[in-house]
Order: sequence, then structure tokens, then C-alpha cells
Amino acid sequence: MCKEVFNTRPKLKVNTFISEMVSQFRQEAQQKASSSSSEQQAAKPGEVLCDVCTGTKLKALKSCLVCLTSYCETHLEPHLTMSGLKRHQLMDPVENLEDRMCMKHDKPLELFCKTDQTCVCMLCSVLEHKTHEFVPLKEEYEGQK
Repeated sequence: MCKEVFNTRPKLKVNTFISEMVSQFRQEAQQKASSSSSEQQAAKPGEVLCDVCTGTKLKALKSCLVCLTSYCETHLEPHLTMSGLKRHQLMDPVENLEDRMCMKHDKPLELFCKTDQTCVCMLCSVLEHKTHEFVPLKEEYEGQK
């Protein structure tokens, strides 16, 4: 920068003050980045947790009805990219996925049988409850709420 010509290469010294300041700045920036991303996704009380995360459990974005598992953004990626997992049925995250599945047919409980006052899957509505009156489960939930 000073445009001085040196016949022999000078022995350059590292400015330790600036070097330490830069490394400290990089460390702080990296800590801020990692803590802010985990704070945004870290599950708060009452939210559904990712079943795959170890250590700090992150907030689940979706639940898979085939795997019966809830996933955060990172662990959900295979379900969005891999062809075999793309066929899995995803829904908004819920706890106790096993309780939301039909015991007989392993299908999600999507309908409410008004005749028997019970939740049923699509197969139950065609097989065991075919003459009964049905409404979507969400509709019945809103009505009773």
C-alpha cells in the first residue's frame, strides 16, 4: 500500500491486537447466529416437539401419519425430498399421533359418526358404519366447542 520497493522480502509481523479483535468478533457473530436460529425454532411450552431432535427439542412443523412421528424443519426435509417419503401423509403437528389413528385400519380418524358418537376413519365409514350419518371431524369439533 505504501508503494515502497523492497530488495529483500521484509519480515512482516502480525498485529496481534487486530487479530484478536477479529477472532473475537467472528466468535460472537457465530454464537449470535446459532443462538438466534435455535431460539426461533426452540419449542415453547404447549407446542409440539420434534420426536427426532436430541438435546434441545425444536418445534415440530409437521407430523407424519405413516411414521407416527413429528418433525422440525431440519428433520422434515427427507419427507419433502425423497421419493418414497413424499407419499407419506403429513399434517399440522399434533401430539399423541397413535390416538388419532384407527386401531383396525391404521388410517387417520377423519370423520365423526353421529349415530355412534365416535371418531372413524374412511374405511370404517364404508365398512362398519355405512348406513350411519357422518360429518368431518373438524366440523363436529367446532360445533361441540
